[in-house]
Amino acid sequence: MAQNPQNASIAVGSPKGIVSVYIPSQSSAAVKINCHNAQVKASKFSSCGRYMASVGSDSSVKIWDVRNTFQSIGEYFSPFPVQSMDVSQKGILALGGKSSVLMFKDCFGTADSRAQGYLKHVDHKRRPVNSVAFCPFEDFLGVGSLKGFSSITVPGSCFVEFDTHTHNVGGVKAQIRENAVQKLLEKLPMESIVLNPGQIGKVDPTSRAVLEMEKKQEQKERNAEQIRRRKRRKRSKVSAFQFKQNQRNEILRNQMREDVIVRKEVYKAEERKRAEESRDLNQRVPDFVKMGGDFVLGRLFVIARQNGFGEA
Repeated sequence: MAQNPQNASIAVGSPKGIVSVYIPSQSSAAVKINCHNAQVKASKFSSCGRYMASVGSDSSVKIWDVRNTFQSIGEYFSPFPVQSMDVSQKGILALGGKSSVLMFKDCFGTADSRAQGYLKHVDHKRRPVNSVAFCPFEDFLGVGSLKGFSSITVPGSCFVEFDTHTHNVGGVKAQIRENAVQKLLEKLPMESIVLNPGQIGKVDPTSRAVLEMEKKQEQKERNAEQIRRRKRRKRSKVSAFQFKQNQRNEILRNQMREDVIVRKEVYKAEERKRAEESRDLNQRVPDFVKMGGDFVLGRLFVIARQNGFGEA
C-alpha cells in the first residue's frame, strides 16, 4: 500500500498484479491498473505524485504515469527478486532483495528517458534484505535485513533545504504541537481528495438537473446497498406467528378487494345491458301512453300483427 503525496489517494496492490487506487468519496476503487502478470510486491509514488513505480514477484519494475493516462512509461527487470522498494525526494529508486540494494536515477520522466544505475550495495554477511526506506532531508537509506538494521549514505537523494512552515525537523516540542494543531485546522474535507486535484476551485459545467439526477441515483444505490447489508434479526415464536397471521390476513384482504372490484364490474355490465334493452324497447314501442296507471296497448297489438305474432 502506498499514498500519493499530491492528491492523498491510496494505492493497494493485489496478488493478481492489479493496483487499485482508492479515494474516500467512493466505496469502490476509482482506478484499477493492470500492472503485472504476477503478484505486486511493492508500489511507491514519486515526491511530485505524478508517477508511480511498481514491482512484481517476477522481478519486473514498471513506471506509471498516474496523472491522466495511467500508462506505463518504462519497464525494467531486476537481477534478483525484489522484496521492498522506496523512492527518495529527488526520484532515486531503491530496490532491495536477496542480499543487495540497487539504486537508479532518472527513472521518472518521459517515455524516451531511460533509468541509469546509480549505486549498488551488497551485504558482506549475505543477510537477506527485507525492507528499504529513505530518510527525508537526509542523504541516508535505511536497510532492514533478516538479522538487523543498517544505514548507508546515498549522496543527492534528498532535498537539502526545507520549509520550516511545512517540515520543521529541528523544532522544539511546542513548535511541533503548534504545527499539528495548525494542520488540523487547515485540513480539507474528504470530498476534496480526488484523482485530479486541479479540479478543485474550478466551475463544474454540468447542469443542475444532471447533478440532482446523479445525486438521486447515488442515494438510491446507497439505500439499496444498506438494505442488502442489513442483518435480519431472529424472530421469536410469537412474533413469527404474528408475522404469518399478518401475511395471511393481507392475502385475504387483497382477495376481498379483488372480489369487490369484480362484482362492481359485473354490476356495471348488467346495468349497461339493461340500459341497451330499454333503449331498444323505446325505439320499438314509441307510442306507449300512461293514463292513470293503465297502459293503452292498442298500438302494441298493431305492431304484434305486423310482425306476424297472430291474433291478439
